[in-house]
Amino acid sequence: MADPWQTPEWRAHCASERKRFREGACFKLMLDASPSGEKGVVDVHGCDEEMWRAAHDPVGKVRLELSRMARKYGDDPSSPFMREYIRRACEAVQREMENDPAYRKRCLSKQLDDGNVDAWSLKELKAACKSSGVPISGTKSKLVERLRAWVEEPAPKRLHTELSETDFTAETD
Repeated sequence: MADPWQTPEWRAHCASERKRFREGACFKLMLDASPSGEKGVVDVHGCDEEMWRAAHDPVGKVRLELSRMARKYGDDPSSPFMREYIRRACEAVQREMENDPAYRKRCLSKQLDDGNVDAWSLKELKAACKSSGVPISGTKSKLVERLRAWVEEPAPKRLHTELSETDFTAETD
């Protein structure tokens, strides 16, 4: 089976995105800003695989980017140091995604749409409800109904909470 970024549908999507970018104002501004007037503008989308990973696998996207960056600067991505660095970066992205309500809703929506919800135990359904902030009492069908309703609600906007103490500390003389 071919990789998902090699399907004709995805390749057509990527070609369409690149064409839309080349016809846009941003691309024209980049050409105008080029000091030599040359037409060698970098493809901001990357290859088809990078575009697919950006849309469907953000952790894989980070892994791919860091591996390529390591090779570009003469490092071996399979060296123990680089493997650990890449692993930690991927874990950080995964944690960030898990804290994103929209991401959690998309994941739960996929699980609910797979049709395997009937195979879930009551304990699994209650855990999903609890992590989603949905009441956990009731029958399996009621819990599934509540989860589906939660998935359909618009996700709240995330607020950046990673501010340090110094962000609020007044300077003193």
